[in-house]
Amino acid sequence: MDRPPTMAPETVAPDIEATTLDAGFRLMRLEVSNWGPFRQGVTSMCPDGRHAVLTGNLGPGTSALVEALRMLLLPAPNPAITPHATDRPAMLLGVFHNAAFDRTVTLAQIFPSAADQPLPARLFVAAPHELSIGGDLSHFDGDLVALRKSLRTVGAESFDTFARYHAWFRRCFAIGDPLPVEALRACRDALDGYFASLKLALLEVRLGQLADDWARHDRRVLDEVERHAALRAQALHLRHSISASGGERIAQLDIDIEQLERVRDIRRQRATLYATLIASVNEAPAATEADFLAQRERLAARRAHAPSAALSQLSAFSDFHEIDWHMPARDAARLGEEKQRLQNASDILQQLADGLEELRGTIRSCEQSLDACRDARTAAQTAMAIAETERQQAEDLLAASEPAMQSASLDMLDALRAEAFGQHAPTVESCDPCRESMRRWLQARIDADARDWALLDEQLRDAPSALATAEAARPYRFHLAVLDESFWRGDDDTTRNWLQRLGAANVQCLIVTPMEKIPIVEPMVSSVAFVRYEGDAAARVWRVGIENR
Repeated sequence: MDRPPTMAPETVAPDIEATTLDAGFRLMRLEVSNWGPFRQGVTSMCPDGRHAVLTGNLGPGTSALVEALRMLLLPAPNPAITPHATDRPAMLLGVFHNAAFDRTVTLAQIFPSAADQPLPARLFVAAPHELSIGGDLSHFDGDLVALRKSLRTVGAESFDTFARYHAWFRRCFAIGDPLPVEALRACRDALDGYFASLKLALLEVRLGQLADDWARHDRRVLDEVERHAALRAQALHLRHSISASGGERIAQLDIDIEQLERVRDIRRQRATLYATLIASVNEAPAATEADFLAQRERLAARRAHAPSAALSQLSAFSDFHEIDWHMPARDAARLGEEKQRLQNASDILQQLADGLEELRGTIRSCEQSLDACRDARTAAQTAMAIAETERQQAEDLLAASEPAMQSASLDMLDALRAEAFGQHAPTVESCDPCRESMRRWLQARIDADARDWALLDEQLRDAPSALATAEAARPYRFHLAVLDESFWRGDDDTTRNWLQRLGAANVQCLIVTPMEKIPIVEPMVSSVAFVRYEGDAAARVWRVGIENR
C-alpha cells in the first residue's frame, strides 16, 4: 500500500527579484539499467542542466533513453520500449535541479520482474534530494518490502501507482498542469465514461450488499412466519385443552369478549370524531338516544339555514348506537367477570387461561416483528431495483463514451481526480456531481493552459526577452524540452532560430539528432551523448563535452 507522500517539499512564494535564468527544474542526470539495449551495469547521460545532444546510430539506443525520460514523467508507456528480458530488475532514474532555489528532485522507477510480461508492474520512487541507481537502488534483490524500508532510510518515498507518484512530483515542481492541452481535452471528454466506470464499480459493491441484505431479511421473514405458525398452533392446542377440561364456556366467552372489544374500539373512534365535530358547532355530545335524536333535528334545521362543513359531516351520524361504545364495553366487562369466576373455580382452567393470554401477547409481538421484517425486505428489494436502474444507466453511458475513453489515459484521469478532490473516496451518490464539478474545474484548467500556450507562441515570435521575464514569475516550473527527429523537418536556419528562442525562453533542450546535424547545434549545446553498440549488441553512452558552452 502507498504511504501518504509527506516528504514532498512545500513550495513557497518566489522572490521575483532574485530569480535568474537558472530558475526552473532541469535534467542533471539520466540513468538506466537493464533497459532496452543498455544491458551492462548502469548507463548514464549527464546534461548537467544545459542543452545537450543525444546522437549515435539513431535507433533503439537513443529511443530507449528518450522513452526512459518520458516514462519518468508521463503515465502512458510506449510498448515498443521494454526492460531487457533477464532475471535482473530494470531501473530508470532522473535527477532534476533548480539552481536558482538550490532544490534537487530524484524520480525513479523499478521493474521488479522484467522477464514476466511485456510491460511489468512498476514501483515508483521519488526523493527531494539526489539519488543514484548504484548508490541507492542496485542492492534490490526482488524483496520490495526491504527496498521500501531502505528507501525510507534515505528519505525517499515509494508508490504503487503513477497517480500518487505524479501528484508528489507535481508538488515538488510546483507546476499547475504538466499535461498537454489535447490530453486535458481528451480527459475532459472522457469524464462521462470515467465516472460511469467508477459508479459501476461502486454499484456492483452496493448490489452485492443489498442482495445480502435482502437474503438476510427474507430468512428472517421465513423464520418469523414459521414461528408465528408454531405459536398459533400452540394457542389452538391450549384452547382445545381448555375445552377438554370443561372450559367450553370459557372458550366461547373468549370469542364473545374479543368481538365486543372490537365493536367497542370502532364505536369509540366514531364517538371521538363525533365529539370533536359537535363541539365545533357549540353543542354537547348526546348522552342518550333521545338526546341524540333531538340533537339531529336541531342540526338539520341549522344546516338548512346555514350549511357548514362540520354540520355536513355530522349528518353522517344517523344512529346513536354508532357512537355508544359504553354498551359493548359494559357487555365485555360483564362477560370478562363471568370468565374470571369460571377460571377461579378451577386451578387447571386458571393455569390454561393464563398461558393462553400470555401466548396471545407473544403472538402479537411476533406479528409486529414479522411486519417489520417484511418492510425491511421490501425496502431492500426497492433499493436493489433502484441500483439496477442506475447500473443500466451507467452501462449505457459507459458504452456511449467508449470512443472518448479510448483517447484518454486512465492514469491521467486518476491523477486529475486526486488533484481536484484530494483523497475523497467517491460514492454512488457523489459520482454525478463530482463529474460535473471536475468538468468545470478541468475546463478552467484547459482555458488557462490554452492562454499560456498562446502567450508562449506570441512571445517566441515577437519578444524572446519578454518571455524570459514572464517565466521569471514562475521560477519552479519544469523547463525541459526533448526535440526528436521531427524537429529537423525545417531548414537549418529555422532550426537555429528555434533553438535560440527556446534558450531565451529559459528551456533546457535535449536534442536528438543525426551526427551530421551536430555542427548546426554545436554553438548552443554543452555536451554530446553518443550511443555506441559494442560486441554483444549491448549499448553504452559516451559523453563528449563542448568547451565554453
